[in-house]
Amino acid sequence: MAHPNKESHKIYNELYYKWNGILAIEIFVTHKVEDFKKYDLEKKEIPIIEVEIKKKYRINENANQAEIYAYKSMITNMFKKKIFGKLISDPSNKEYKKMVNYKEAIKKFEDKIISLENETIRKQEFVDILSKDIDNLNIKKFDLENRIEDMQNKEIKLLEYQSMKRKLVEYENVIKQNNEKLEQYEEEKIGKKGFLSLFKRK
Repeated sequence: MAHPNKESHKIYNELYYKWNGILAIEIFVTHKVEDFKKYDLEKKEIPIIEVEIKKKYRINENANQAEIYAYKSMITNMFKKKIFGKLISDPSNKEYKKMVNYKEAIKKFEDKIISLENETIRKQEFVDILSKDIDNLNIKKFDLENRIEDMQNKEIKLLEYQSMKRKLVEYENVIKQNNEKLEQYEEEKIGKKGFLSLFKRK
């Protein structure tokens, strides 16, 4: 097989490396490829294509030199355009198998990295939402503190004051919990970035 070049088809390139650039073409006139020959070639990791010469393309056994020459020219020209055959053996050489395994392993690893990156993005979005909620709660807390202070100054009823005080404590607890969650996600994000940075291409 000719070595692949820029104009070679993708399938041809794949088969070239799969078969290590070697291909056996067996011409089938009256007898198919013998089993022992097929086994021997398979053992050597050589693929086999069996090309049958149909009866209408066979030459007469009593043909003269001119007829033989014309027949050879006809067959040569026909095979130059296209060869129809049956692939009866399709082995893969050891190096090609290793390459395929490496490619599959790399693909799985790349998929894992993409998954981790997507997970980091989702967590960052959650952190942004959480930060916004904390800001809103801080605004409500500040407003409530001002109202409590105003009520204290105006000596509002004790029960109303206590009720607002309880709400203030609730807001503070929620803010504290959200801050703890935010710190946890920030720590996870830093850890993920450190891990992903190991695999970034230079």
